[in-house]
Amino acid sequence: MDEKLDNIKESRKYFIDVLYSTVRKEQEIDQTYIDDTFEVPEIHQPHHIYRAGLGNRIVDSPAEHIITSNPQVFFFPRSTTKASTESALKLSALVNEQWLPVIQRQNPNLFKEFIKSQLGRGEAFFKVVHNESWVTGDKIKDGLPVRFLVLDPMVVYASPEENDEGIPDKVFVSYQIRQSKDLIVKYPILKERSPLKGDTVDWWEFYDSSSRYIEADGIPVSKGGLQRNIYGSTPFIRKYSGFGRRSPSGDLSTLIVSDIRRSRDLIREECAMRSNMASILFLFAHKSKTLLTSGTIDVDKMQEEVQWGEYVWNVIQQVPSDTKLVETNIELTPDVYARHSQIIQELNQRHPFITSGFPLGTSGRQQDMTELSGMRRYDSTVENTEWAFATALKMALKICATIPGLKPEGVSQKDLETEFDIKVFLKAKDPIMEDRRITLGDRLWNSGKGSISLSRFHTEYQGLTEDESKREIARMLADQITIYNPEVAEVMGMVAAEESGMEVWLEKARERRQQMEKPGMREPLPPTGEQRVQGEVQTPQGNEEAVMRGGRQSPAGYTRGG
Repeated sequence: MDEKLDNIKESRKYFIDVLYSTVRKEQEIDQTYIDDTFEVPEIHQPHHIYRAGLGNRIVDSPAEHIITSNPQVFFFPRSTTKASTESALKLSALVNEQWLPVIQRQNPNLFKEFIKSQLGRGEAFFKVVHNESWVTGDKIKDGLPVRFLVLDPMVVYASPEENDEGIPDKVFVSYQIRQSKDLIVKYPILKERSPLKGDTVDWWEFYDSSSRYIEADGIPVSKGGLQRNIYGSTPFIRKYSGFGRRSPSGDLSTLIVSDIRRSRDLIREECAMRSNMASILFLFAHKSKTLLTSGTIDVDKMQEEVQWGEYVWNVIQQVPSDTKLVETNIELTPDVYARHSQIIQELNQRHPFITSGFPLGTSGRQQDMTELSGMRRYDSTVENTEWAFATALKMALKICATIPGLKPEGVSQKDLETEFDIKVFLKAKDPIMEDRRITLGDRLWNSGKGSISLSRFHTEYQGLTEDESKREIARMLADQITIYNPEVAEVMGMVAAEESGMEVWLEKARERRQQMEKPGMREPLPPTGEQRVQGEVQTPQGNEEAVMRGGRQSPAGYTRGG
């Protein structure tokens, strides 16, 4: 075991110092653009640097637009048996109705943080661990049986090798923890073995499919040192941003690429232009003045007596006749403003959502189309987040089935062990595409006479879950039996009239309807209808026939010449 532990420590050093060294340097530079602390060597005194926060908006704005506030999870059993279908429905209800509301209340938002990690770091990680309070101590079942965490990728060092679902073969987590006293409370073994070195603790963890190891300041935290990994795999899911390319040499810095890296120079140029323009405007808002003369002037007296300000009169006497007061006038040319505007347009083209809150067209439809084309740029980012969370849910349910005491209420052990696939939808709805999809689904269903079922129309075209679709179909069948059935509707109306004391009026309405259904009778026109008819009549005979009541009368026989 000591030999394996030594190999783990050597691998950790290789991952940090070699494999991820260039990646971390690039991510640290990106962070300066997110924090607006990057250097601008083009600005010199007395000019001042003015920043616009573009790097932060490049990362944050897309997450606000492309992530929905109503995520949906669908379970597809790999077997078509009745038991598998029922298990999938139970798990769907568990995740959509119990887990997702709790996950959405997490602060900060889990999904948006994952998106921001991809855009700002170039990669993102979900970590799935069981809830210790469910299985230790008083076993208080508060919260979810598993926890979904989004770690900062700058502290996660994962092997390039991974399975098809993005689960790495090996993972190291290494960072500095500031609250050393809290660690001692949670891990009393640290106090028993050796005092910690200071306020900060060098904490690192290791995971592979068979083992795990945790250490703090050289002290093993996990009992027995190297432990068996009860999960059966590393509890991490990794997804890349999609802006990089895999290198044949294995250089991860070309694969892990943030959305900011390709725009750094543009952001810096915009900051330099903005700083110089603003500095010139501010420095020369109060223009300097120069007094030119061929003679001699008492400068001290001039500075004492001459006043500057609004509505001030100054009388200067006994000065040479050729004395002139010249103002220093420095103005920005239109080319400077045009160049700054061009930089902003280039940034808007690369990152459409940094202009969020401003109209992008002359009509609502043009606005929707512009936003739709902008969202296309982040399709791979959203899809990566959806697949990552689907894998995290599958891992969480596997953990619930593996560790005793984690089984949620309402599902059985057999349900958790069912083979199934999961699909997650996180992308915000686009009004145009949503309307088109629903219209297409309605045509395909065609009131039950088309090529798809009502359940498929609900799930694929209206965005309902399978459980919601079943409840909606049950309501529709109830409506068909009740309010859409004439006999039942009449009975319901009679009961309602009786309960509200309207039996007499209901009987009068029934008699009136029967009277109007007799041959030769029709309902009288309202006053406005009579006026409209009178206005359309052009002959005396028509005026007489317009006010007639009863059935239509045939015209009298006509005799030529009679």
